[in-house]
Amino acid sequence: MTCGTRSAGIHPKLEASMISHIPHVHDEASLDTATIEMDTSGYCPADQAMFSWKIDDWQSFFDAGTSRRSPVFVDKEGYSWQISVYPNSNPSGSNYGYLGIYAYLVAGDYDSTLAFPAHGKQITMGILEQGKPCSDRVTQRRMITTVPSHNGWENPSENGSSNRGYSKFLSHDLLFYRDWNYIYDNTIIFTVGISEATGKWLECDMADVEDYSRCLMKQEYDDDLNIEFDGSISGRGTARVTSIPHSQYGERCLSVTISTATSITFAITGEILSGSEFKAGTVFPWYRERVYPSGETEYNFLVDIGFDDYYSQVQQYVTMEVVNHEDATAKFIRSEMTFGRCPEARTIKEGLQK
Repeated sequence: MTCGTRSAGIHPKLEASMISHIPHVHDEASLDTATIEMDTSGYCPADQAMFSWKIDDWQSFFDAGTSRRSPVFVDKEGYSWQISVYPNSNPSGSNYGYLGIYAYLVAGDYDSTLAFPAHGKQITMGILEQGKPCSDRVTQRRMITTVPSHNGWENPSENGSSNRGYSKFLSHDLLFYRDWNYIYDNTIIFTVGISEATGKWLECDMADVEDYSRCLMKQEYDDDLNIEFDGSISGRGTARVTSIPHSQYGERCLSVTISTATSITFAITGEILSGSEFKAGTVFPWYRERVYPSGETEYNFLVDIGFDDYYSQVQQYVTMEVVNHEDATAKFIRSEMTFGRCPEARTIKEGLQK
């Protein structure tokens, strides 16, 4: 039997599609030719996980000199965003001669079910060079992390949109540099990606890294077992790995997938370093469970980590422990950190092939 599963990081209403949701465009001018979509082909690998917005009438947009805001796109957790582009940030001020870009958190269909304020998100904005092989491209990107000092990022359906960006994202000298194809056939492509800025050190996917030593978790030397290069944990005993110091605002959902045919105990603990009402060294047992599979089974453990205060940053060490209760092999498959509380209880896939 196979129980229904879904990724912890994807909002329930977005499960059917990762293509961007475009309900409307806000108050700044936008033409029918402007589109925004999740890249799936035609872009370099680093760009394919980002949303793109192509402006097909660059010269008239630049000559007009007025800002234009993109259609709305929705990230995998359900938050709605736009970017606003100023072809000449401030024609009469110190920003003259620069392209400006700002990111907006805007009202969306899922705001009533999401966690706010949205502190600790990383916004990556960029301009793609076109018409060249990936190895020859120079892509301009800049990043912003949403933090309390920005005085915003509250629920936009209740408090209005928040924004942050760069009035001097790229100078016109570099934008029009003859060897760089940022303007190509009268078009320009902007990209934007939204990711979890806090907790990235806890993320690892064996399908991507292929060698567990590339995951940023330190093996504990006094344990019986290690997590081997392929993610396997073989023999009877305990394997533990600990993160580097990890900071976050509010609660996060840590999703860890492990495959096993025999009984294991899975646990996550946190040791507070700073930033909470608890003194340094306080240990929190975030999760512990023993499972009893009847055959090869893939378990997706969903663990709530942190506190419900999204204004205060907490720093902690996070330790993952796997206890093999029999002389057998379990296997780490992936871990992912997402914003807010976990959406549901642990999910299971049974009857997997070894």
